[in-house]
Amino acid sequence: GAAAQQNNNMYGVAKMTFERIKPKVFIFENAPALFTNTGKAVRDKLRDMGKEHGYVVTWVKTNTNKHANVQYRSRTFGIFWRADVTPQLEFVDKPHGSIKEYLADISKDASYNTDEWIINPNILNNGWYKYLKAKYPTNWREYLATSKRGFWENFWDKLDFTEIKPYCNEKEWKFCEHVKDKLSRRMGFYDNVTPLYMGDYRVPTIFHRTLARLVHYEKDRGYTLREFMKFMGMPDDFEWPSAKKNWVWISQNVPVMTSY
Repeated sequence: GAAAQQNNNMYGVAKMTFERIKPKVFIFENAPALFTNTGKAVRDKLRDMGKEHGYVVTWVKTNTNKHANVQYRSRTFGIFWRADVTPQLEFVDKPHGSIKEYLADISKDASYNTDEWIINPNILNNGWYKYLKAKYPTNWREYLATSKRGFWENFWDKLDFTEIKPYCNEKEWKFCEHVKDKLSRRMGFYDNVTPLYMGDYRVPTIFHRTLARLVHYEKDRGYTLREFMKFMGMPDDFEWPSAKKNWVWISQNVPVMTSY
């Protein structure tokens, strides 16, 4: 809600900007929910804060895949104008090609793009991957491609759990039993271990739960750190001294083309 402590930083930055910096335009980015009914009270509070200091506001909800990028990443932008009315903006919707075409732009000299930098090098040892490869050896990706939740969305209602057991290690099978129990009670569950693939033209929102699950569009591996950097809109010459230790941080920026 509008009074939640988590929003205090957003309010504080806005207040400081309106009162002290007083720019012609103030732009900030936030979660997609800010654009929905869930975020209306927060939007109203920010609008009133701006109005008090002579600002009007434009709210824009967009997606990284509308900016010539293959990543599905929905975000909300607030644009405060020190004016009486907001200008009319053109909504951007630039198409993109396939993942293969998008990643082909990476420079051959770019760092972090060797086998050493594959975020998920152990996909060949993943029990769900082994199951899919055994059951659908030539087209296993197709059984994941239409899914928003990965493995389970296409399989939970027709999977004989004992069928997958021979492919899973003890930890993976324990998770299967957990999922089976949750589904039997019509409850949801978090999945951060099974393979994830959404077709040749789209990758899901890149964050900690998808970084290690996302399957390469063509090879039997995950993506390299540089390929993830490309999904996040970073230039090929971007260097990251602490990449080995903090690679999960790659998901914490807004892709450059989305902000632009």
